[in-house]
Amino acid sequence: MRCLLALAIAAASCGPPSQPGEVEAIADALATHGRVEGESIARGGVSFAYAIARRLAVVASREDLAALLRHDSAATRAYAARAILAMHPDALGELRPLLADRASVLLFEGCIIHQLPVATLVIRDVCGAESLEAAEFLAQVAADASLREPLRSFARTCERSDDDGLDEADDDAELELEARSAERMATHPYWRMRFYLASLLDPRELARDTFDGKLPMLRDLARDPDPRVRACAEARERREGGEELGASACAWPPADE
Repeated sequence: MRCLLALAIAAASCGPPSQPGEVEAIADALATHGRVEGESIARGGVSFAYAIARRLAVVASREDLAALLRHDSAATRAYAARAILAMHPDALGELRPLLADRASVLLFEGCIIHQLPVATLVIRDVCGAESLEAAEFLAQVAADASLREPLRSFARTCERSDDDGLDEADDDAELELEARSAERMATHPYWRMRFYLASLLDPRELARDTFDGKLPMLRDLARDPDPRVRACAEARERREGGEELGASACAWPPADE
């Protein structure tokens, strides 16, 4: 399976300079969200975490990304690995320490949810890259006797069995993440996190009993110090009577802006 992040941004060889502290802010934002997502999640919804990860890949240097492979958050480490795969395929050797990473991450792809160790996710993503560098990396992993045999076998064939021991299940993890996510986004210092929350809070589309608890968040975002966040939240507050208000105000900014 191809790495969705690589498909979306592999054509970009360089990007605009990041704002001071932005790489660290993005890394923290991805850690706050706490899970790894493909481009689309749930019922056709676009993932804001995926969009933020695209921004990371565009603005972070190779050195930045290599440093993020040692981040405290497993989700941030996984996103940094994906960015290296997409933007710096000649640096796949930087991913080798993650092959000993036994921390697990929740992976959301469409309506499918997996829980995988970071090491398994790295091999899974590299298997989808279909490049010479990826093939060489997988051959080296398959031949490395210091690694667990299930991981070596996965690298050798890019196919897995149901009982290879590379999955770790935790039924409560998804619910815990969902319960914390919106509250953390609403007050996160990185403006794109708050912007994306505002764009998701649509009074017309959320069930009333669900939206009532989030209405104070939308009102707070309508007073946000960042004008982009404020404009989107204000547009969401005005949506009524079926009118398509605020479509441009809440259009998600491209990764290279």
